Amino acid sequence: MNNRIKELYGYVTETFKNLLINYQKERWNFLTNATSENKKRLLHSIDEIENFINFDKDFFEIFILLKKFPKKFTDPEKETLIQIKKISESIKKTPQQDEYFEEFLTTLMDLINDRINFNNKETTTSHLADLAEHETSLQEIKKIQAHFFSPIEKYKTRIENLLILRNEYVKSKNYKNYFEFFMEMNDMKEKEILKDIDELDILTRDEFKKLKTQLENDLEKKLKIQAKGNPSYIYGDPFFRTYPVHLDDNVNTMFKGKDIAYTGKKFFEIMGYDLSDIYEVSDLYIRPGKYQYPFIIDIDGNDIRFSVNTKSNFRGTYWVLRTLSKVVYKLEKSKNKNFFGRDNFDRIKMEAFGIIVTNFAFKSGLISRISSQYEDEEDVVSLDISDYVEKNNLILSRFFLALSNFEIDINSIEKINNISDIWLKNIKKYQMIEPKDVFNKDGWVLVDSIITDPFSSIFEVEGFLLSKKLEKKIDFKNLKQKLFVKTIFEMLENI
Repeated sequence: MNNRIKELYGYVTETFKNLLINYQKERWNFLTNATSENKKRLLHSIDEIENFINFDKDFFEIFILLKKFPKKFTDPEKETLIQIKKISESIKKTPQQDEYFEEFLTTLMDLINDRINFNNKETTTSHLADLAEHETSLQEIKKIQAHFFSPIEKYKTRIENLLILRNEYVKSKNYKNYFEFFMEMNDMKEKEILKDIDELDILTRDEFKKLKTQLENDLEKKLKIQAKGNPSYIYGDPFFRTYPVHLDDNVNTMFKGKDIAYTGKKFFEIMGYDLSDIYEVSDLYIRPGKYQYPFIIDIDGNDIRFSVNTKSNFRGTYWVLRTLSKVVYKLEKSKNKNFFGRDNFDRIKMEAFGIIVTNFAFKSGLISRISSQYEDEEDVVSLDISDYVEKNNLILSRFFLALSNFEIDINSIEKINNISDIWLKNIKKYQMIEPKDVFNKDGWVLVDSIITDPFSSIFEVEGFLLSKKLEKKIDFKNLKQKLFVKTIFEMLENI
């Protein structure tokens, strides 16, 4: 019996591992080159996993043996098989799943490849958001945002239908709604999530209200606003995710023309991590057919790839650092772990890790010094942008509060309707923007994380909350640079 268990265990775990590796490679290929052929290959990789878990006799037998003879399995073997079982349950084939996956990938492919004609050039919503954030002419900001939101008419009905299909898909797996499915897959409780949303809301509300009032006063003067009230487009970024860059001269000039890909790599080199091999297999620059927002894909624990658009501005630098922090976190978590053991990580801690490390990168002056030179020179003047970083974090955390509660609302209801009203309600509560002042009430359609990475906003909220608590305990002044990242990782692991 022991030999049979050993044989089955080896076959099932190795086969399942190879199928997952293939799936992750096809995900990477699709997200970095969204073509019909790559979509077909990705769907086929899912079919291969489903065929294995639905029809392979050895797959069934190993779990029967685990149930009958648990003592014949070691604890690591049990943990691995439980992990495989959990993954299998999440992708077990249903008719609704096929329809949802097909529509999801088709919609995503169209979103990735969509372009907007602005000033006789084809561009993306991501690029338009950057332009709006830097623009100082009120009329230009309005014009840019009108173009930014122009795809809504094309995608609104499709996204609404996709949310309905997703809900039907999880119902076919005996979940009440998608929010329940999410919590089950991530071992989270609704009560705890809502408590943490409320806690971050209370922690940041008064400070945000004060900042927003001061910001509006500054913008009214700089943009020469005459009308009563403050339309949402005055904040620059279409979703008010960032503090307007043009109000801080240091931030506005610090990154202009700089090699941000180099800056991020050099920072982590100083922190003790050589990411050269990871850079070789990753996707760093803007190009057609590529998903525009940052993501990482862990192929097998050793092959970890990331995709970013390295733009020479604060937003681009911020998200490069946040993304590279996730890569480093995964590298640390993968040490001395088998293939399945590495998946057992806490995304809340990973987001908190990224926020703390990124804050340190800016506030320590390292990013300023690195971006001011491409060689190690002495006496380079470092620009202090700590105040801007704090303002940006505050505004970004309030956006994620609005988005997380919005996602919970639309994924908890029996019938998905009045989505735009739910969006406006949450913008008013957390971003303190009156519905009448919102430039486009259907703007949620273009927050593509609600379909590409559902509830990532919850992890952001949890990450901001945890980072606030942890940063109070960190002795930034006396912590050696070379040990900083490892120390933060260990602090989070010990929570």
